[in-house]
Amino acid sequence: MNRLSSLRSYALWASQGLCCTLLVQKYLGDITMCTGPSMLPTFNSFGDIVVLEFLTWRWKRQVDLGDVVVAISPLNAQRIVCKRVLGLPGDTVRKDPSVSDEVIVVPPGHVWLQGDNLSHSTDSRTYGPVPMGLLKGKVLFKLWPEIVRINKNP
Repeated sequence: MNRLSSLRSYALWASQGLCCTLLVQKYLGDITMCTGPSMLPTFNSFGDIVVLEFLTWRWKRQVDLGDVVVAISPLNAQRIVCKRVLGLPGDTVRKDPSVSDEVIVVPPGHVWLQGDNLSHSTDSRTYGPVPMGLLKGKVLFKLWPEIVRINKNP
């Protein structure tokens, strides 16, 4: 009987731990990997492990210019993209300074996202302003290969 009681205690402890972990990942933050060349030199192309926070976005719906965010790709809902916010609602942004002088006004409820490595990034220059509903969270820190706080300036 004592062994059964211990087993129940461990199962209860494990289920409580799992619930707490899921709540943290859903509402507070998460750890994920950003891969690809679009955010060079901020992130390595082979992948960096980063810390995301969801609190600011979930409750305040606030992002600032220069924030690095994770969002659902407007081109493929199965993919997640990691880009820098370069335009907020109402801002005028140059669509692609390397190609033309075309400017776009970011509509209400949208942001303009671009990678730091313009020559190797599929971003708002391709798919236009991104609805804020696709944003998942802000990148706060790079954990691996070294611990670095992510700055608002590339």
